Amino acid sequence: MAHIGKANGGGNPKNLDIALKTMQPQLKLMEVFMEEIRDRFYSEDKRITILQ
Repeated sequence: MAHIGKANGGGNPKNLDIALKTMQPQLKLMEVFMEEIRDRFYSEDKRITILQ
């Protein structure tokens, strides 16, 4: 967990909410990328199985 100090608003819950809301779109984008990677791995596994 991140250190709570003056650098990130002193641990103020309002600042934490703002930070989390700011990060949410980035996390959703990362989730999309991870799903795409997972789908590619699944597709490769199917091809390997077929070739064996």
